[in-house]
Amino acid sequence: MKDRKRRYEIFSFYDYTGIEKHLEKMAKKGWMLEKISALGWVYRKIEPAKLKFTVCYFSKSSEFDSGLTNDEITFHEFCEHTGWKLAASRAQIHIFYNENQDSVPIETDAAVKVENMHKAMKKSYLPAYLVLFGIAVLNSAMFISRAFSDPLRILADTTSLFGGFVWLLVFIVCIAEIGGYYIWRNKAKKKAEQGEFATTRGCRNIQIFTLFAVGIGCLYWLSTLLFKGTWFTQVIMLVMIAYMIALLVSVNGIKVLLKKAKASRGVNRTVTFASSFILSFIMLTVIGVSLVKFANNIKPDERGRILTGTISQNLESPPLTAQDLYDVSMDEYISERTGNESFFAVQFTSRQYPKEVDLPSLEYTVTTVKTPFLYDLCREQLVGRNHDEMLDGKVVYANHYEKVDAPYLEASEVYRWYRDDGYINRYLLVYQDSFVEITFDAEPTEAQMIIVEQKLSVI
Repeated sequence: MKDRKRRYEIFSFYDYTGIEKHLEKMAKKGWMLEKISALGWVYRKIEPAKLKFTVCYFSKSSEFDSGLTNDEITFHEFCEHTGWKLAASRAQIHIFYNENQDSVPIETDAAVKVENMHKAMKKSYLPAYLVLFGIAVLNSAMFISRAFSDPLRILADTTSLFGGFVWLLVFIVCIAEIGGYYIWRNKAKKKAEQGEFATTRGCRNIQIFTLFAVGIGCLYWLSTLLFKGTWFTQVIMLVMIAYMIALLVSVNGIKVLLKKAKASRGVNRTVTFASSFILSFIMLTVIGVSLVKFANNIKPDERGRILTGTISQNLESPPLTAQDLYDVSMDEYISERTGNESFFAVQFTSRQYPKEVDLPSLEYTVTTVKTPFLYDLCREQLVGRNHDEMLDGKVVYANHYEKVDAPYLEASEVYRWYRDDGYINRYLLVYQDSFVEITFDAEPTEAQMIIVEQKLSVI
């Protein structure tokens, strides 16, 4: 049987009551906390015992210290003298245990404990959550803005949905953690005035739910890219995962090396923070430039295709080609297709570029809405799309879709793009659960539009 095990424990930083109860249960099962790190809590095997644990917050400590400071050594010696043995510590949190269930607590003044906790919270926990909260607000706002401006693209893009979902959960966790702490602090201060200690109740359930939800979302995102994504999309996914792992390992490695080199707290903190920004900037710049060059050098395959995104297998071959509408050969074209699919919608775009300039090109986008309650939102966004130029509340240059009659088509609605100088050859066909946007080089005939409907309305 192993005499060591590692667990990833989830507790709010200020939830000393939850931590103490958990460690007492672990001791009864024969496991004693030995070390706390970013990779989890390490336990060693012991004889099952009924032990008493207490969590102390020492604001003078820092995770950037190369070793125990004189203040920490003095504090630990005092605790050991009163019968409390150190189990583990990390940064401002120090955990002790005692075999005597009736032992005198290390902290006997409730007001002092509340103040010590607040000093420790202000040193690392609160600033980190406030920064994370600001980032979550910014990213959530950007996601919501994109969702309202182009809901179809967002709804069909698993990566965008996953990113927005994660930042929304981060926002909720930040609110719960920061708000939960201050609610407890106000309660604890009132109890301290009466000489009583207030028990804590962190946001463990919210954090567990968040991790579970993010895990499920991540699995869905990865499976979509792996099984439906094109090789270029998969390359991007692997590169970004490697980037995140490399950045975390590099920054943490720098911090550990500085600790071993006995660098001061200030030097370690400054170098670690600076390296995280510099390395992130360098890595992302190199990745971005490399991917752009790589994408620009992608050549069509033997069938003249360029595929990107997460295209469903049945859409690898375009349902509608220039050959269906014109007297041309597919060998005369380069075909580019990009698409995305999620629980909510499927959207793909097909473009065909002629190798000779005198041949017609073709471009269309087909969107199928899987969730009926989102259909009206998507329709309004498409039908209402416009780029009109306004002056004093009046349209001075029209640039939008207008509804047109097309009785020869089965579409419920047909729209054509209108500019001040007349209609252009861009159409929107509205069906029961899908939309087709298509652009021609020249005005299509009724026969060609019927072919478009036959090929694209059933996808």
